Amino acid sequence: MDLGGPRGGGAGGAARGVCPRAGQAAAGRGPRSGTLLCCGVAWLVALGLVAFVVVVIVSVERTRRLLVVEAAGGRIARLSGRAPAELTADIEDVLGRSRATGTIVLRLQGGRVVVRAEKGIDETTAQRLRNVVGRFPVARLRTARRVRRGAR
Repeated sequence: MDLGGPRGGGAGGAARGVCPRAGQAAAGRGPRSGTLLCCGVAWLVALGLVAFVVVVIVSVERTRRLLVVEAAGGRIARLSGRAPAELTADIEDVLGRSRATGTIVLRLQGGRVVVRAEKGIDETTAQRLRNVVGRFPVARLRTARRVRRGAR
């Protein structure tokens, strides 16, 4: 009596995590049509599902991002997203006064705009930026024209 493998681990190697039908087909038992592919297809479907979830999460995250500003030496080096012209002028003014270099990201979070300062923006400058952004209603920021400046 064959117990399914060199160690006797069950029918068709199921104890080793192998698809039992594929093990039977490889041993010459059971139906051969599609049995060798059952585990491969299952992995392919699982991988496709994970990729789909990642794409959805990334796209939702990008829709919540309103504006990304990269500053170098107090000037806006790159700007992309939605912003009224008045806001970009005010942000450039704050950055110019502090000669800041770094990245500022404006995101929607809980119905409010959150300013996240990264890479070299000090806390004083970040607070000034929050004050500037706070003057604009969320609806105005959401409906503002798309802006794009600098290298992509």
